[in-house]
Amino acid sequence: MEMTISVFFDHVLQAVDETKRPLQEILQEIKNGGVQCVDVCFDHVLQDPQLPRTIAQAGLCINNVYGFYDWGGEEADDLTRFEKHLLCAQQCQAASMLVVPGLVDGLETFTKDQWLDEVAVERLFSTHPQIGAMTRTLQQAAKRTSKACKIPLCIEDFDQLQAPYAHMYGMLWFFRHVPQLQCLFDTGNFYYSDESSVEALTLLESYVIGLHCKDRGTENGYETNRHCRGLRAVAVGDGYVPIAPMLHRLMDHGFAGSLSIEHYGLPGALPAILSSAAFLRDAIASYGTRKK
Repeated sequence: MEMTISVFFDHVLQAVDETKRPLQEILQEIKNGGVQCVDVCFDHVLQDPQLPRTIAQAGLCINNVYGFYDWGGEEADDLTRFEKHLLCAQQCQAASMLVVPGLVDGLETFTKDQWLDEVAVERLFSTHPQIGAMTRTLQQAAKRTSKACKIPLCIEDFDQLQAPYAHMYGMLWFFRHVPQLQCLFDTGNFYYSDESSVEALTLLESYVIGLHCKDRGTENGYETNRHCRGLRAVAVGDGYVPIAPMLHRLMDHGFAGSLSIEHYGLPGALPAILSSAAFLRDAIASYGTRKK
């Protein structure tokens, strides 16, 4: 199994809008630039059932189908929409599925020190009713997925203060309590919580099957933070996130998963995609050189 370079389809659509060029032309250009797959939102496929065929005609595959839920609220214990998501991922022959399970109340008051205290996080999560509902629904979804197919069900670290999976020990809670759940590790989102992605990867590495390759640019006003030096969107390789060393660490342990380019909020999507893909290709190639 070889690593694949993917990109969020939203960035492809942004490139179409910015350049006023046809979708197929943009898809062909990113393919020529080393992109092999795209990550698509479940809602996009619902709106355009021909989208998987359009992507396949360009010689690309679908790496991941992702969707957003409210499993800590109104959608708790309701897998109706998830069943459609699961069927969509199977029809797309996706390598993985991602769910963003929703937001919960009351997490904003938890301090940075508390989030880095595994016991404190365990205590909070075990008594929080919305997190309990979210965990239970994730368990049901993971069980349903494992019965239906071999597509892994994943969550990612998410950059919202109300997300209980915005922190490394919050992520660990879900992996420990939801059998079969796996991780698409976002390299840039732990900095939103002022946590170290390197430390988080060390903690969560055994669950990681793919990377959301997100870099961050430095900004003024973050000098007093422990790890976050800014949250500005940049192309992969243009920021301060140590993406290549983290990838090499995973490769040391046999990693051969997907590398999804992500840079929401960055103008100039097409050059950013091509630059990011080139950086990732070089990072993969340099691993062999580093090991000699």
